Amino acid sequence: MHVSDNEVKVVKNLEQLNKSVFASLLRMLSHPVINESKSLLDKTLSLISIVAIDLPVITGDQGKILKDEISNLVSVLGRVSSEEGTQECTNILLEMSRCHVSFRIQVLDDLIAGASTLGKKLEEQLRKLSSELKNRTKSEQDDSKKNELTVPAMQKLTSKNSAQGYF
Repeated sequence: MHVSDNEVKVVKNLEQLNKSVFASLLRMLSHPVINESKSLLDKTLSLISIVAIDLPVITGDQGKILKDEISNLVSVLGRVSSEEGTQECTNILLEMSRCHVSFRIQVLDDLIAGASTLGKKLEEQLRKLSSELKNRTKSEQDDSKKNELTVPAMQKLTSKNSAQGYF
């Protein structure tokens, strides 16, 4: 499908960006159907990433648009399970931070909050693991020397999308 130059709408300010296809796609990330399907989430992130490449640099506008969408995107970054999805999400956030200073501030604030949340989850998982290891009896420890040491809390720490994987 060919799109003529007359059909392409160039975004020149934040208000137009808020009404653009890019903003609509970002809003779709909060839809339950997209969030329930890892494949659909990855494909949506890929599409948004392609559109984000052409985001213009907007100067002079004031305002807080797409705040919820940026927060949701950072949240998606914390739970996306594929390397491609993580990369696409990162690219979108990077392109948005280049587009406008208010986006850059919002992205940084949300990433710091997200890192703090992941750190708290990791701390909780490590405390649980430590507790489980301390509660093992001497005989269990002797038996486990022959086999690999396994405790239930290890699964959350060693899974592909565990919290420490993001650090």
